[in-house]
Amino acid sequence: MNNSNPLLSICIPTFKRIELTRNTIASIYADIDGVSLSDFEVIVSDNDPEQSSKIFEEEFKFDNFHYHATRCEGFLNSFYVL
Repeated sequence: MNNSNPLLSICIPTFKRIELTRNTIASIYADIDGVSLSDFEVIVSDNDPEQSSKIFEEEFKFDNFHYHATRCEGFLNSFYVL
């Protein structure tokens, strides 16, 4: 399977929840025994105007990890990440 067609998308909307989001992402990558990175993707959608979660691009350098900054307000970020 190639990375452009993952079987699973793990979508994480966030707004200034650095530690919670970091722990969530870390736990995903810590427990992938026998699962290919091309089988899933992790998408973080950050609606913080300061883009506080952009730091995860440097922390989680996986081909299947995607960070997106958005201007969506409130719960619209949950729809945007999908």
